[in-house]
Amino acid sequence: MDAGDSSICEVIDCNHKMYFAINYETVGGTRMNRRKQKNGPLIVLLSVLIVVMLLLVAVCITMMQKKDASANEKNTTQETTPVQEEATPLQEATTEEETPVAASNGHTVCIDPGHGGYDRGSEALGYAEAAQAYKLGMLVQKELESRGYAVVMTRTDDNTKVTLDERVATCNNSAAEIMVSIHRNKYDGTEEVSGMEAWIGSSDPEDAHALAKNILDNLLATNTMRDRGIKTGTEGNAGTDYAINRECNVASVILELGFISNKSDNNYYEKNIDAYAKAIADGIDGYFSTYNVTQ
Repeated sequence: MDAGDSSICEVIDCNHKMYFAINYETVGGTRMNRRKQKNGPLIVLLSVLIVVMLLLVAVCITMMQKKDASANEKNTTQETTPVQEEATPLQEATTEEETPVAASNGHTVCIDPGHGGYDRGSEALGYAEAAQAYKLGMLVQKELESRGYAVVMTRTDDNTKVTLDERVATCNNSAAEIMVSIHRNKYDGTEEVSGMEAWIGSSDPEDAHALAKNILDNLLATNTMRDRGIKTGTEGNAGTDYAINRECNVASVILELGFISNKSDNNYYEKNIDAYAKAIADGIDGYFSTYNVTQ
């Protein structure tokens, strides 16, 4: 080829390359467009799934928040309820103590069931003094009220601890003319010691002695426990007094109804408790009918 032919060839070659390039780009562009068309539905589907998952997460969070709020409300209600429940028994106890039955026979008596609450008194052979004294005390109250007495009780349940000062104050702040305190005895050395007794002041007051004798005589008439008599002062010291006999402003007696450490006395007490309540009431009747009570 000559120079002219060489130039023509270069032009043809150049045009061939340009055509090839243009053709390749056209084909490549068509492939890319096809990929986009194929991937389009997949992208839309993924987007929908993501939105659905976000909605589910939002719903779960909302439900958990509501559940927590409901739990907190329930806990608050449970925490406040015991306070109300605790307040009710106190109000009921106060009402019972402030409303004794009015006397129709003109006499008021204070009955003191010993011990109570966490103070169980003497305990032996499966018995507790506090429970037995309370049971008899309530029977005596019922018996006296049926006879027209107004009865002041130093305690009206077996769950409350009442101090000696409170017992004395209950008696002295009322219209009571006599005080009868109910107890059980105990002897630690042997189970053989038995019998009932009555304790009064160390000076052996005439009115207290008359009260003790009337009650003890009627109790002995039940033909159960043996007689241990009327005693003055305290056990081991006749010159000192038990608080009830020392501080009460009226005739007072402490009844020791058998030994809780003695099986026979316990059997007598359990089987004859109604008879004992009646005997104590009979003794109080006898006291007021024979002894001139002045305040």
